[in-house]
Amino acid sequence: YLIPLLWHGEDPRQIPFDRLPMEYVIKPSHASEEVIVVKGSPDRGEIIRRVAGWLASDYYWRGREYQYYRMKPRILIEEYLSDQEGHFPLDYKIYCFSGRPELIWVRNHAHDISPFFDTAWNLLDLSCEKGTARPWISKPTNLNEMIAVATKLSVGFGHVRVDLYSVKDRVYFGELTFTT
Repeated sequence: YLIPLLWHGEDPRQIPFDRLPMEYVIKPSHASEEVIVVKGSPDRGEIIRRVAGWLASDYYWRGREYQYYRMKPRILIEEYLSDQEGHFPLDYKIYCFSGRPELIWVRNHAHDISPFFDTAWNLLDLSCEKGTARPWISKPTNLNEMIAVATKLSVGFGHVRVDLYSVKDRVYFGELTFTT
């Protein structure tokens, strides 16, 4: 279920740009909502500058989210996942309570849609962001597998959000989020 890891490290100057594919994703291990999607020739200097900023930031102090306290900053570079049209796939954010999936929030990379579904894939009258559309999205063919994965990953936590992707009928793990 893991997205293939292409590189990881603590020094952005060590990123092996010449050995990376044309498309990949860079993100920190110790923060939230930071991501660089590279498609084509990267601006190496800008990437190094931005990633160095991530590494210099202690995300815990920004939002006081305990899971980031004392987390060692690292950079992760993962394979770029894409849907059938070559776009970043939808992000299925599954809210779990005591090991039980209850809600599924669907987001796109642009963050301009925000529908919520129950686990039977009924569109719910919920919203968490002004100005985002709440369209009905087709149920993923592997929804049952996604729910099973979220169930396994959420056991032992009172609340956790399990973020998954469905790419060409294959489930990929995104992250666990303890503060949403």
